[in-house]
Amino acid sequence: MTLSLARAVKGGACAALFVLTLFTALPCFGATWNITNTLSGGAGSLREALAQAASGDVINITATGTIPLGSTLDVKTSVTINGTGASRLAISGSKIVPVFFIADGIRVLISGVTIRDGAGGVGGGIYNNGATLTVSECTVTANAGSDAGGIYNLH
Repeated sequence: MTLSLARAVKGGACAALFVLTLFTALPCFGATWNITNTLSGGAGSLREALAQAASGDVINITATGTIPLGSTLDVKTSVTINGTGASRLAISGSKIVPVFFIADGIRVLISGVTIRDGAGGVGGGIYNNGATLTVSECTVTANAGSDAGGIYNLH
């Protein structure tokens, strides 16, 4: 009786361990944020999505036009930012602030936007503080910084 009970417990523990291993090995998919406006901040803005995003989230910007910034967009988690196309959507530092600050140790993909008119700091368009950064199908233009206008990579 004791041997049968031990086998049953051992078998159950193995099954539980297998299920736990299976679920931790599966890829985790984050939330999807859909940005439909060009507001610099507030509800439904790119800034709000970046502030609330968890690692693995995808931010889709479906708005067209220009997102004018009064302060830098801080990217602190691993996210994907998809725009509607570099000819249709711009994120502008308004010639007064850098556009993006990307934190160290994360993975960020930015695609389909124009990053323009960033100013100040060492990287006017993007200051990459050591993240794995991919910029794809973007235009980076008219940015000014002390060390790099468009993109400054710390590491």
